[in-house]
Amino acid sequence: FQLLGIALETAAREPFEKYIKSNILDPLDMRNSDFSLNEEQQTRLAVGYTYLEPDFQRYRAPDWDLSIIKYSGGLYSTPEDIARFVSFQFRDQSNNDQNILSGDGLRFMRTPQTMRSPESHDTYGIGWAIYEYEGHQVMGHGGGHWGFGTKVEVLPDLKLGVVTMTNCNYPQGYLGPNKDLTRIIIDKFLPILETKKAEPPFDPRNVEIQKYSGLYAVPGEYAHAEVQIKKDTLYFSLMEMPEFNVA
Repeated sequence: FQLLGIALETAAREPFEKYIKSNILDPLDMRNSDFSLNEEQQTRLAVGYTYLEPDFQRYRAPDWDLSIIKYSGGLYSTPEDIARFVSFQFRDQSNNDQNILSGDGLRFMRTPQTMRSPESHDTYGIGWAIYEYEGHQVMGHGGGHWGFGTKVEVLPDLKLGVVTMTNCNYPQGYLGPNKDLTRIIIDKFLPILETKKAEPPFDPRNVEIQKYSGLYAVPGEYAHAEVQIKKDTLYFSLMEMPEFNVA
């Protein structure tokens, strides 16, 4: 990712941070994401901790300059902003965001570009690890450095995305807790979303509009209305001008 970032910077002929901000962060309204923090954002930065071998005791992580890894892990962000980025992944049927990435581009990013790993049974797209879970394609990416770890998993067909961000990391970049927590959340939502997806889509032609016709009253008898059917269409009309006591 460091090499790709340098290549992008060279091709765009502008600093990497400026390109990412103007082409991704700003269009997605990721206002709390940047490669540097202002004074107000500094006050909201979590304190990072790390577990060190061989005793695996927890220590406060050292403060260090993230600009040295800006191409691969130097972005500050929040769960809400990353959720906006995840939500963008579901717009692959629309080309309304051509200024960011087309629907074809989003689908290409999650198209396998490598052979399937015999150990993990996953493959890799463009920036996304790709694997199957409970019959669904999952796109995932995780990472971290001293003091912090992040894991993102996205199920495009269910429009489900899970983001976990922790202010603690483990030796050798181990993301086990983040991965476990992400999977727990997915398992909670899977049956709900699968049931909802199996439901037939709403068709207004199948609505029994007769049940909605009649007289209605606002609680307290402040106003009355009538709903009538005319040519298979519901019409709503107030029977008098309501008067409200605002004293």
